[in-house]
Amino acid sequence: MRPAPLFQLLDQHDRPIQLNGYLNRYRIVLVFFDASSGPTADPVLKKLKEFHPALKKAGIMVFAISSPLTPEHKQSALSFPFPVLRDTLAGQPGSCCRLWGRAAAELGANRAATVQPALFLIEADGMVRWNGDLPQPVDDPELMIANLISGR
Repeated sequence: MRPAPLFQLLDQHDRPIQLNGYLNRYRIVLVFFDASSGPTADPVLKKLKEFHPALKKAGIMVFAISSPLTPEHKQSALSFPFPVLRDTLAGQPGSCCRLWGRAAAELGANRAATVQPALFLIEADGMVRWNGDLPQPVDDPELMIANLISGR
């Protein structure tokens, strides 16, 4: 376990969200998803949306992250009860997706990389499991969500 890489990104309402503001206060579920199919097509995000009231009651914050969404997908992100964040520099050195190991490839300047889906659990103390130089995603996101809902 090591400290979670920090970031500041804009949400679906164009508000800045800083991970640092939630650490040491909440357990955090961080979900990376592929922007090309949008948030409503991602099965993990669908499940988190469905069970968001139970997760919120348990003191768990949820954040979804991807590269910028198309206008249609951005509109659909407005229906999510948790922040859907955009990493406009996904794949660039220092970008959120790169720090978390979710950028599929580094692209030229001002172009966002494809984001590889994954779920991470950041404990209330701000620590996340690591594998080598990068945070380690959860092996079974659906099982992790079920465990969180049941209070484990």
